[in-house]
This record gives sequence, C-alpha cells and structure tokens, in this order.
Amino acid sequence: MTLSLNKNTFIKVCVFVIMALCLNLYAAKTESRNYRLINADNLQMNKHMNEYITQLKGNVMFYYGDTQFKADQAELYEQQKTVILKGNVRIKEDSLTFYGDNAYYYRNEEYIKAIGRCVVREDHTDNTYRELKAQKIDFYRERGDLYANDNVLLFEQKDNIYAKSGYAQYNTQTGYGYMIKSPFAWQKAKDDSLSIKAEKIEFFKDNNKMIASFDVISNSKDMHTNSDFLVYYMNEGKAVYLGKPKIYSDFGDAASETVTVYFEDNKISHAELQDSCKVVFAEEKGKEKKNWIIGDKLTVNWENDKLVSFKAVDNVSSYIWQDQKKKQKPMNNHAKAEELEIYFDEEQNIEVIKLKTQVKGKYAFKRK
Repeated sequence: MTLSLNKNTFIKVCVFVIMALCLNLYAAKTESRNYRLINADNLQMNKHMNEYITQLKGNVMFYYGDTQFKADQAELYEQQKTVILKGNVRIKEDSLTFYGDNAYYYRNEEYIKAIGRCVVREDHTDNTYRELKAQKIDFYRERGDLYANDNVLLFEQKDNIYAKSGYAQYNTQTGYGYMIKSPFAWQKAKDDSLSIKAEKIEFFKDNNKMIASFDVISNSKDMHTNSDFLVYYMNEGKAVYLGKPKIYSDFGDAASETVTVYFEDNKISHAELQDSCKVVFAEEKGKEKKNWIIGDKLTVNWENDKLVSFKAVDNVSSYIWQDQKKKQKPMNNHAKAEELEIYFDEEQNIEVIKLKTQVKGKYAFKRK
C-alpha cells in the first residue's frame, strides 16, 4: 500500500509536527518550574481576572526545582510567575541560604529580592562560611550577582574578617565583591586587630586578597598608616601600602613610596620600606622623635610586639641624638654610609649602631 501526500497536505503535517514539539517543550519547561508543596497549615486558591493566586499560610514549605522556600505565609501568582513570601523567610539552594522578613521571587528573571533584616550565608567546603547582612538584598540567580543596601555587614569566618558599609556587591560565581559608601573592615586577633578604612574595599575569593583604594587609613595596636592603596594578602599575612604611605607610632614615624608589612600569628613581624625611605624616631619610646634615617631601602623588625632593629641600605644618611649625663654635652651622630644597622634592647633603647661601607661624617656612639 502506498501513501502519497500532496504539497499542501505535507506542509500541514510539518506545521502540526513542529507545533506538537513546541508544545511538548513548553510543557516540559512549565512542569520543571511548577512548585512542589511540602507543607502548609492552610491553602486557598483564588482567581482574579485571569490570574490564579494560591495563598499558603502557616509553616509553609515548598520547592521550585531544587530550591527550597520556607515562610510563615506565601502567595503564588501563576500568570505573573511571582512568589511573595512573608515572615521568617528562608530560601536555600546549594551552598547559599537567604533569610529575611519578606521576600519576592520572580521566576521569569530568576530574581530574588529580600527586604528587612536580610542575611545571605555562603557555606564553604572547609566547613567555614561567609555571611552578609543588610536591610535589602537583590540576587540574580543565573548571573550570580548579589546587591546589598543599607547597614551592610560582612563576616568571613575563615579569616575572622568583619566589614561594614552602605552598599556592597558580590558575585557568587567569581567570588569577587566590593564595598563602597564608607566601607570599614577589620580582622580580629587574640591580642590585636587590623582595621581598614577607604573609599572602596574589594574582596577576591580565589586568591584571598583584599584591596582598599583612595584615602586608605589602617590601624593596629601600635601603628597608624595613611596611603592611597592597600593590598592585603590574607593567606600570606602580608599588607602592601602604595602611593607614598606614611606610618605613625609612639616610637617613630616613617614614609616611603611603598611599605610592605608582614604578620605572623596576627602580629607584625617586620616591615620593608622601598624608595625614598625616611624614618624619624625617638631614642626611647615616648620621648621626642629627634633621630632620623634616610635610605633607598629600610627594614624594621619586631619581636613579641617590641622593636628589635632597623636596617637601611643604599644611599643611607642618618642623624642620631644622644642625651648624656649631667654636665656632659649631647652626642650627635650625623653620618652617611651604604648600610646602617640599629639594634634595640628590651626597654626599646638604642643598644648598638653599625655603619658599613663608605662611611662618612661624625660617628661617635656611646651607650649611657
């Protein structure tokens, strides 16, 4: 038996097949986006105009795909593809969990808006977590973009870092985020903490790095620093200050083109100053800062929160004032060399001064 189709009939059959395939695809897509109700103390469905509204009240829990939704109340608008959640809202998908007083879920845009005491928690594979709080949080699921507004607070458990600002943005896919509007970050330690203020603070999850830009002010227990930029490598315990940073402390002040500070167990171990370095310091902590050292490179070492030594190299110039006993004139050392080392005792007094290579000028140090 042979079946033959004329041209018009063939076209109609093709159109029918295409329409059937499209309907099947639409049905599959719609089915995947339908919600799956787990619990509600009360359920009511209403129709308004062409809109079907499902109202859920009391211990509400349902799923859209693998995303879990919980709330005291929920309203589902089928035509608008919108969900409104009220009271004790929790939305969980993969490693992200959202909390808020109220929230909206726009299914077509895959967009979640949380309002009022919002929290987003990101759990890491090492059992630590990052938490972001704000009064308003917007999250675009497909792009991974998260925006936080008003009273933004950040906590990174792994590195014990806290931060706050007026606005923050973070991408869950790249792990990059930043804070503006008076951002302030600090890292707590047992005996000390490092705090950072700037116009903008950026976070890089992959290399565990923080960058602070413009009018940067950082403080620790014994040190205050001003700079244009700061790059803080949290894994390495290293902070790099750029843009002619200036360091202030009770013992001395310093300035250079670049300053790199190293930490061990959240305590400063040493600092390296590079290019156009100058340090002004006191012979003893708390006294007048009469002494100074200039050089191309300067290293400062600490141990147990106490200053241990200075070392300056290349084009070194120095001035050391030493008060003497009564009826003795003060000793002034004004010398140049290619290398200078100064060592301090337990009381933070100058104990040893060494000049090496091409030494010129007056050099007559005597310990009291």
